[in-house]
Amino acid sequence: MLVAALLLGGGASWLGDTSVQLLCLPLLVLAAVEWQQQRWAASDWAPLALLTGIVLLGAVQLAPLSPGFWVSLPGRSQLLVDMHAVGQTPAWYALSLDPFATERALQGLLPVVALLFATRWMSERQLRVMLMVLFATTLFLVAFGVSQKSAPASDVVATVNETIARNNLVLNTLGDQGPSTAPAVPDFGFGVYSNRNHFATLLALSIPLAFAGALAAWSRRRKDGKPGLPALSVAYLLVLGGLLAGILETRSRAGFLLGAAVLVAALAMLRGMGLKRKLVWGIVAGVVVAGSAAVLIAGSDTLTRFDQSAGPDLRWKLHATTLDAAKHFGALGSGLGTFVEAYQQVPPREGILPAYVNHAHGDYHEVWLEAGWPGMLLVMGFLGWYLYASARVWLRSGSAASDLPARAASIAIAVVLVHGYMEYPLRKSAILAAMGLLCGLLQAGAQRNLSVAAMSEIQPQARDGALLPGGKVEAP
Repeated sequence: MLVAALLLGGGASWLGDTSVQLLCLPLLVLAAVEWQQQRWAASDWAPLALLTGIVLLGAVQLAPLSPGFWVSLPGRSQLLVDMHAVGQTPAWYALSLDPFATERALQGLLPVVALLFATRWMSERQLRVMLMVLFATTLFLVAFGVSQKSAPASDVVATVNETIARNNLVLNTLGDQGPSTAPAVPDFGFGVYSNRNHFATLLALSIPLAFAGALAAWSRRRKDGKPGLPALSVAYLLVLGGLLAGILETRSRAGFLLGAAVLVAALAMLRGMGLKRKLVWGIVAGVVVAGSAAVLIAGSDTLTRFDQSAGPDLRWKLHATTLDAAKHFGALGSGLGTFVEAYQQVPPREGILPAYVNHAHGDYHEVWLEAGWPGMLLVMGFLGWYLYASARVWLRSGSAASDLPARAASIAIAVVLVHGYMEYPLRKSAILAAMGLLCGLLQAGAQRNLSVAAMSEIQPQARDGALLPGGKVEAP
């Protein structure tokens, strides 16, 4: 399912998203069976409560409402006038402007739910395999993205490039002629993704995971008293270099900044490793040198995008108009997945914008419009869980190799949350699947910390009990 999501869930293909969602169903069944055999913890109820809140929100938005109550909701009276104009009689309507779109939006959450549930109970070995699958797939996408920049080697590659370009909605700076919608074969690499920023987000969130893998393998070797870097650490470092190169190939400004920031943040995982100060500074210097070399290798193709004087970014205008639309539809929103319909109900605040805008290029703005205050409360609840779980894995005294994936996941989740202010990465199945994997890693790490704290209070003779699946110990 993860491979399918990364390969098929980054574009604008309905078939790709549907295929990924169908693959989620057996995974959810297997995860549910596993959960029945495990011991639930108090912290597990937080993500379950958030998911329940999302389902309830969708149910409320899909419930039929009487015509009198429906027309009393903000933004519906003008819609009723339009209905009368085309001869449509009042009937029982849902709160959502497009119930079918709301159903699709709820189905789109299956990747994050499936991987969250599955990852939560994986063993450390299974998690390492999952991460290797993630790295192998992303590096394959990087290689394909690089091939897009060169002359097509065959008619098949040319056809794929043209198809991807046609599916890519590019919002250019507007002039007197209006937006440019003519498809063109891209001069940058973004794999099979319809947006280079989304592809860069996937690569950026993988950076701390690769760094954590290299540190974990090295830590296990040091624990065994063996000098030098193990081959696995070298492999992870090569993966890290490939991810950095891929970000530069996308020519995404957001990806460039996020990649640099996350690489620096990953150095925080050195804390508590018991390393000598000189060795720590040596690693920091190595990262700085590697990053500088990557910038030099990138050349002007990537760096000149920061100097482009293409006028103001359309995202700010989209955000302003989206907030106007959110005010127009009130505290309950317009319905999940109804951004296109809701956005067209209000005039642009300034300037001329494209007649069709698919997303607000800001996940938080779009949630506010579609889900209103209930949606924003769910967002705040997720942020609260994220901060609590991150505090558990970062503030624990000491460190072990098993803590590194959870710490890396907390950094990677921050990449998606930050980029979500200026883009819509969580509207893609690929990023949703990666987010489910990251949340599962973080939840498992936080729960491991809680389990260790609980075990410290058990008498020594009770610590030699039976080992349960998932690494838990049951006292005899």
